[in-house]
Amino acid sequence: MQWALGVRASFIHKQILMKYTLIGRYFTTPLFQSVVQEYFDTVLGTMIASDATLAAKGLFIVDGEVKRDYYDMPYHIHILNGLIPALFVYEQYLLVNNRIEHADTELYLRILMLGFTFHDANKLLGTKQTKEMSELEVAVRKLDTCIHVWEVNRFFPEFELHKSTIYYLALATENRTNVAAEDYPITTPSKSEIRDTQRELCHLADGLASIQNEQLESIENLYQAVQKSLSKITKIADLPISYVKVRQNPYTLLSQNLLQITRKELDRSGKKVLFATREGFIFWGEDVTEEEFEGIKDAAIKGSQDNIDYLTQTLISPQKCEFNFIGSIPFTQEILREIVVEKQNDLLKLPTNNASKIYNFEVFKAFLNSLIISCDAPIEIKVKDDRIYLEYAESLETEEEYFQRLFNLYRIQWLSKSVRKWEADFLDWKISNKEFGFTIQFSDNEIANTTEILDFLTEIFQRKGDVTKNSKLILCFIKAYLTLQNTLDIKKEISNLEIEIIDQFQPKTDPISAQKIILDRYFYCCGKEDLTFLDNYSPSIPIKKEMCVYTGGNQDMNYNDGIAFGLKATGFSNRTVTTLNNTKDANGITSIFAEENRIRRKYYPTTIPKRGENPYNIYAAYFDFFEVSLGVDRDIIKSCLKEKNEIKVLKDGVIEFDKNSKFQFNLFKLEIIKIQPNIKAIFFLVRKCLRMCKLLGLRSYIAGIMTPYTPHKAIFHFENAPKFLKALGWNTVRVGDIDSVLDEMNLALTFGPKRIEGNLLKIAGSRMVYFKLYYHLKDKEKKKVSNGLYSFYSKYKNKHFTNMTAIEELADLAVELMDATRGEKPITRNSSGANQTWLIRSSTDILRRYVKQGKDPDFIIQIICGEINRKLTVTNSDAIEAFASAIYHKLFIGIWNGQLPPKNIEKEFIYSFAYLFAIKSEEHHQKSKEKIRLNYAKKLKQDLEAEGMEINEANIKSILSSKAQKYASQYLEIIQSL
Repeated sequence: MQWALGVRASFIHKQILMKYTLIGRYFTTPLFQSVVQEYFDTVLGTMIASDATLAAKGLFIVDGEVKRDYYDMPYHIHILNGLIPALFVYEQYLLVNNRIEHADTELYLRILMLGFTFHDANKLLGTKQTKEMSELEVAVRKLDTCIHVWEVNRFFPEFELHKSTIYYLALATENRTNVAAEDYPITTPSKSEIRDTQRELCHLADGLASIQNEQLESIENLYQAVQKSLSKITKIADLPISYVKVRQNPYTLLSQNLLQITRKELDRSGKKVLFATREGFIFWGEDVTEEEFEGIKDAAIKGSQDNIDYLTQTLISPQKCEFNFIGSIPFTQEILREIVVEKQNDLLKLPTNNASKIYNFEVFKAFLNSLIISCDAPIEIKVKDDRIYLEYAESLETEEEYFQRLFNLYRIQWLSKSVRKWEADFLDWKISNKEFGFTIQFSDNEIANTTEILDFLTEIFQRKGDVTKNSKLILCFIKAYLTLQNTLDIKKEISNLEIEIIDQFQPKTDPISAQKIILDRYFYCCGKEDLTFLDNYSPSIPIKKEMCVYTGGNQDMNYNDGIAFGLKATGFSNRTVTTLNNTKDANGITSIFAEENRIRRKYYPTTIPKRGENPYNIYAAYFDFFEVSLGVDRDIIKSCLKEKNEIKVLKDGVIEFDKNSKFQFNLFKLEIIKIQPNIKAIFFLVRKCLRMCKLLGLRSYIAGIMTPYTPHKAIFHFENAPKFLKALGWNTVRVGDIDSVLDEMNLALTFGPKRIEGNLLKIAGSRMVYFKLYYHLKDKEKKKVSNGLYSFYSKYKNKHFTNMTAIEELADLAVELMDATRGEKPITRNSSGANQTWLIRSSTDILRRYVKQGKDPDFIIQIICGEINRKLTVTNSDAIEAFASAIYHKLFIGIWNGQLPPKNIEKEFIYSFAYLFAIKSEEHHQKSKEKIRLNYAKKLKQDLEAEGMEINEANIKSILSSKAQKYASQYLEIIQSL
């Protein structure tokens, strides 16, 4: 009792130090916030530190038979998925019954948390079932010896007094061990609290944490499963739940953004999220009300506009000007003015500034200089690398600022293809041969009207198109100057021009936000009519040229560079991706997907290939904690970072595993990444994802950028993976296989990162290629690879290496053969490749030659025996015949099924045999040396005892030869061990 009060006295202090957002968001009382905080920093933290991928659920195979195939889930996530909701129910129960301040409440709370934590202790400890006890009963009996590993005593100093109650709850959580729980007496003041309340809460927690398979196929199924578990504890607490979802659609970020907005709006109403998936989420509370729905709608529309970065979505080049945000947000004078300021250097760019495309570079430069002087333009000319650049002066007078603003606005009008103001103005200037009212004098030339300008540009530029493009810029200077000279109220003129431009670009009808479309078409709240979205549903398949390049729906706007993401707007044909011949904006897109692209461009780097850049594939890499999320994401990452020293956090919040592996857990829990379509790039992408799985307990799913997310059982899954990944089995990795895949990746790297591409293609065909690759290495490289290769083979031979049992038997027979000859030097890993392979090469050469001739088995075996006998100094016919017979019966008949394989396949067997032969020969040689030393040590001991001499190093040296005296200490150790 005193302990409980003493700990409670520190609640306020602990609350100030709180680090985990889940705790503050989920629990309302200082008691629960403080205790759960301690649990994260002790018990949970140590579990994550020891193994973040220890499987609680997943694929379990026993003796080659699949016993269970569930969605992968690490142990700590399994615990939290059940424990946190159960604690929420417990807190509400205590509040309703005015028991939150009871003296023993904290005691029961800690017991409940530890009881459920160890309800799957058999998986935590890896115990096996016995004839007398289940695997969980065995584990509970072992807990006393290892409880310190998880800092349980630090979390619960009274553990020793109440461990029997904790073990009772651990066993009582599941019905299969409920009877065994009675072997552990309850030690708390109230037994009914444990039996009637906490045991039921443990049942609830286990039911929620064990939601699996078909229950995860949809948010509706998940909702029913959760509701079923909650219905069993109505005597403790009767808490309503509901859900929202976004039906499957191609707009990934728009959908996830809407769910985030909905989550925040419901949180304001006190409705906390219980479980969340990519499709939607379940929350504590009644169905969404009309008022809440209107709040979601307003926030979604506003949030959609907040996602628009109008500066990055304004594209200005010497050829065109595009405002790609129009239709998503209102186009205002303030926005236009900011764009003009930020993009003014783009508006000054010359369409043609390269000396190689100008007939007389110096004359053109002189013309521009005279033009600037004649127009009083605040412009400076700079030449770099035979190119002309125009820039505004650093400080401008009032009149110069007016000129700048006028020029920029006229330039925007004339560059816009949609407004077509240029064509009308140019036609007027050309027909009327407009006089400038001043003369441009340069290099003995004089220009005073439009015709003379066009004639001059025709002489200067090589291509006709350059004449039009450059006249558009030059006449803009003149127009700005003339307006400035002939206008009394220049401020009003500029304001009117801004309004004119906005009216020209602004849609005539009010834009409908993309989020509103998502709401109307795809958003659904539990309890509402689910068929209203069909009211305006009129499906149709547009013809090819009217089809959206992303979705296949009806296009309603041009696909241009301002909204392009992942797919170039030009140089692409929607007939075939290999026909890169169109140069105009010939493709269309739906306005809603244009909005999706705008969000992608805001949150992720552009993924459009630059000119000359190698092509690449674009993937969406999703990251989650189990298929059902409790909102523990960032808290788990914090706990992992705190416990694992091998992870660094950079200044911008990026998590760094090593210099090539970085990761940032963002709002959408995904990355959009560009990877060159080669094996090496894919290899390192998969390795990065698997390392994140291992270190953080994350699940990851990689798919093409247009592939919708689908639930998956494996902790790592690569949708439509390259063939080499599928052949290696790395496209889908279950939680229990992460270590084996990472081990193999590390092994592949030891052969040399520069060889990774070619090696992986070979290994994908057969893991036996490892031995062939090993023998092609230089001796120095072999030493780096040898131990790792043998370790990998020994650890995973039953998984990855087929037919190796027979090869090992052949290697054993070869070792016996060489040992029986005794006159031969032992084969080791340091021996030459020829020495390690001659035995098998000679045998298979003879086998191949005489099988082709149709010779009978006995004849072939005798020829092999003769060849081996000829090459050995000392022979043993029985050993040679046993080996030769195995070559025919075990290799040719047993593995090759009586058919000679291609030479390259045969070499795989030759090198596999040679490697194992060298390893086994070395081991046998070492055992023989140890046996000789042991026998000699026994003789030394007998000699010393016969002479009545004390057994010590000095006396041993005295009876050894001078050459053997250096081994005296070793002989002493052997004698003492006898």
